[in-house]
Amino acid sequence: MEEKGQIKLTGIKTIQETKEENKYYHNKSPKNRLFFNSVTGEEINLDYENEEDMYTMLPGLEEYSEDKISNCTDLNEKDKKFFHMWNNFMKNKNISENYKEILIEFLKDNYKIILEMELKKNFMFHLLTIYENRQINEENIINIIGFFDKLNKQYQEEKKEKLNEENKK
Repeated sequence: MEEKGQIKLTGIKTIQETKEENKYYHNKSPKNRLFFNSVTGEEINLDYENEEDMYTMLPGLEEYSEDKISNCTDLNEKDKKFFHMWNNFMKNKNISENYKEILIEFLKDNYKIILEMELKKNFMFHLLTIYENRQINEENIINIIGFFDKLNKQYQEEKKEKLNEENKK
């Protein structure tokens, strides 16, 4: 018999039950992702050694991802360019790696493009999104922004030197 003022909840799952059911969704490792055939709805059993193999086992995944970004009406052109650059960089990375190191490597590889295409704001927003998803902490943000500022200063000095050399000719 229920006591007065108590509500009996039925069919409500505990947090642990929900996490257990969604363990593939919450697990960061791409190897534990579930993939389904979009026509038949059947689960696709992927057996790959590393993430690079995943793209060869899912034909059209990379093109689909590129098209999805390109056709998104919620993104401006700079957002699209940045996301294409980020996705191309990340396709050979393990997402369970240290995100700070990944972001530093991304900057080393792409800082000139980011600065030339004026994508710094897009990078900063992406950095905050990664922070909101708890992949990096405040200290990482400070270090990454400091590193980006050093690269920016170096780039500006190189640009200035190149301009001075051209003016001397």
